[in-house]
Amino acid sequence: MNFQKPLSGRITSRFGPRKHPVSGKVGSFHNGIDISAPTGTDIVAPDSGRISEVWTHEKGGKCMAMIGRTGIRFGFAHLDQQLKKVGDIVNMGDVIAKCGNTGVSTGSHLHFTVKQNGNWVNPETYFKF
Repeated sequence: MNFQKPLSGRITSRFGPRKHPVSGKVGSFHNGIDISAPTGTDIVAPDSGRISEVWTHEKGGKCMAMIGRTGIRFGFAHLDQQLKKVGDIVNMGDVIAKCGNTGVSTGSHLHFTVKQNGNWVNPETYFKF
């Protein structure tokens, strides 16, 4: 599968068990990866598809999700701005959001998730950062 990275940056927290950076809880499960980037950095659609969800969450801040052409769900959290609404059709590479520091966060970054067949998948399976 050929996908585009949602943004360039350094991974600051990987998929899987970790010590939570805010609560300090050991063994918490991180369902995605955190990519450090300045607030306002463009986040692009990693695949062509449609925006499936746009919401605000106490911990994740401003969030959105999209379903790609292959049925994979891509999630984006801690956004500064959500530039698309539910139902919008997007092409791979379209700017869909801006990176931010909303919700429970230690600094500006994108929390990026991949869900396939109802299961969380390590984004590094599909993307090289």
